[in-house]
Amino acid sequence: MKIPVTELAFIRGQRDKTGSIGLHQIGLPDLPEHSRHVKRQKRQEDEKRRIAEYKATNQLDVSIPSNEIILSYDENNDDEEQLADCEDGMGGSIEATLHIPSKSTTSNKNPEYNTLDVPNVALQSIRYGVGLRATAAITTAAFMDAGLITDGDKKLVVDHNKDKRAQERIMKSVDHEFNDLCMKGTVECIFFDSRNDITKVMLKADNSDRQFPSIIKEEHYAVCSKPGGRYL
Repeated sequence: MKIPVTELAFIRGQRDKTGSIGLHQIGLPDLPEHSRHVKRQKRQEDEKRRIAEYKATNQLDVSIPSNEIILSYDENNDDEEQLADCEDGMGGSIEATLHIPSKSTTSNKNPEYNTLDVPNVALQSIRYGVGLRATAAITTAAFMDAGLITDGDKKLVVDHNKDKRAQERIMKSVDHEFNDLCMKGTVECIFFDSRNDITKVMLKADNSDRQFPSIIKEEHYAVCSKPGGRYL
């Protein structure tokens, strides 16, 4: 229970490996995970700074009363790093955000979040290989041209995290649908195509059981089913 959830698979691989060969080998830096840790540390420092400023402004010698502290986690927030905090698994605890009550706040209106599903956008971005940030920018621009996003209403602005989750959902949906078709026997034939892509791999050194990260050209296959030409 003291090991973060993201590290459990690595620990299991280290315990089960034979010699120096295991499921997990030293590779390139994990930039997304590093970015999450940096942003989380920055948020924690900002919270401490805001608390200190609040105490200094109000000349408080004691801690803030508990009835003025709001601990909340927003399930509708599109911030991927906020989700990563709760999935960190350190002792089963959840990092909450400390909100200092503002004296100038006069409205109790809750903030609005973009809950619009974009499955077709995700499907086309996968089909044409468009990056997440480019897809988010194009989708937001299309909403602006359609008049759905204005200076006074920016609720439908799309970020790359929303596109990422939409792609994951659509891929799972297509996978389940194909499995159902296979069970029903409605797939008549399958077509293959291939291309050589630059791929990150782990290469084994000569006369050694050690592996090293490298980049090579590797042949990848695309599969489609007929009828319908569905990309699998």
